[in-house]
Amino acid sequence: MAKVLVNDSSLSAIADAIRTKKESTDKYKPSEMADAILSIESGGGKEEQIKTVDITENGTFEVMPDEGKVLSSATISVNVPVPDGYIVPNGTKEITENGTHDVAEYSSVNVNVASGSTTPAYQTLYQRVEYIESAEAETYPYIITDFCGDNSSGLEIIASFPKMHDRIPMGSRENSDATRFYCVYPLSTSSIYYGFNTGTTISCALKVDTIYRLQTNFLNSRLVNVYEANGTRKGGGSISATLTQQTAPVSIFGYNSASSGQVTSKREFKLYSARCSRGHEVVREFIPCYRKSDGVIGLYEKFTDTFYTNDGTGSFAKGEDIEW
Repeated sequence: MAKVLVNDSSLSAIADAIRTKKESTDKYKPSEMADAILSIESGGGKEEQIKTVDITENGTFEVMPDEGKVLSSATISVNVPVPDGYIVPNGTKEITENGTHDVAEYSSVNVNVASGSTTPAYQTLYQRVEYIESAEAETYPYIITDFCGDNSSGLEIIASFPKMHDRIPMGSRENSDATRFYCVYPLSTSSIYYGFNTGTTISCALKVDTIYRLQTNFLNSRLVNVYEANGTRKGGGSISATLTQQTAPVSIFGYNSASSGQVTSKREFKLYSARCSRGHEVVREFIPCYRKSDGVIGLYEKFTDTFYTNDGTGSFAKGEDIEW
C-alpha cells in the first residue's frame, strides 16, 4: 500500500465538517472518520417528523416541524364550530322538475328536468280566433286598455268594416276636440279620418267588408297608412302635429274620453289584431281569442300577459278558431 503524508490541518478540517453536518461536538480519530461520515443522514442528519394539527377556529395557520427536525407529512383536522343560524352545505340536490327549489343546505346541484311541452301558458288558457266582432245595436261592447298615448305613440289595427261612418274604432281623447288620438279609419268610400291632436280627413277609396291594415304614427313614423291585405298601400299622409299627453287609456271599438270618463263613438267592425307602439317599438299587441274555461270572448295582450274582456254592454261575436 502506498503511503500518503496527511498534515494536522487537513484532518482537523475533515473533523470540523463531520461535526457541522452532525451538529455535534464529538472528537474523532482518523480511523473513526470514515464511519462518522457514513452515519450522516441525508437532509443534514435531521430527524423526520409527522405532524398532526387540530384547527378549531377560522384563520391562517402554519405547520412547522419541531426544532432540529424535518417535516415528512402533516395531518390537519378542522373542526370549526358553525355559528347559530348558519348551515354547512353538504350533499347534492337532485332537481327533476321545474319550479323554485331551496338548495341552501347542499354543496352541489344536479338538474335533470325532462323536456316536455314548450307551449306558453296563455295558449293553454285561451283559444285564438280569426277575429272578434262588435255587432250593430243600440249599445256596443268595447275594451279599455292600459295604454296612454304621447307624441311618440302610434296605433295599428287590422280590421274590416260593414259600413262607412264617423265612429271611431280605436283611440282616446282629452278635454277637447283638439286633443285626439285616433287610429285612422274609413270615413266614407272615398275618405279616411285620423286623430293626432287635431282630426284630419284624407282622400282614399276603400270598400266595405274588406280587410285593411290601418296605422296612425305607428312606430313613430309620423305617417298615416292604409294597406290592403296583400301589403299594397291604398293611401295616407304625413303627420305634422304634436300630440298632447293622453291621460285616458286607449279603448278599442270606440274612443275613451278623459273629459267624460266614458267610451263614446262606439263602432261595429271585425277586429283581427291591434297594436300600440311607443317610439320605434311595439309595446302592446292585442290578439282575438276566448277563454277556454268559460268561453268569454276578448283580447289577449301578450306584453303584459293580460286578458281583456268586454267593458261595455252587449257581447262580442267571434270568428273561427285558428292556431296561435
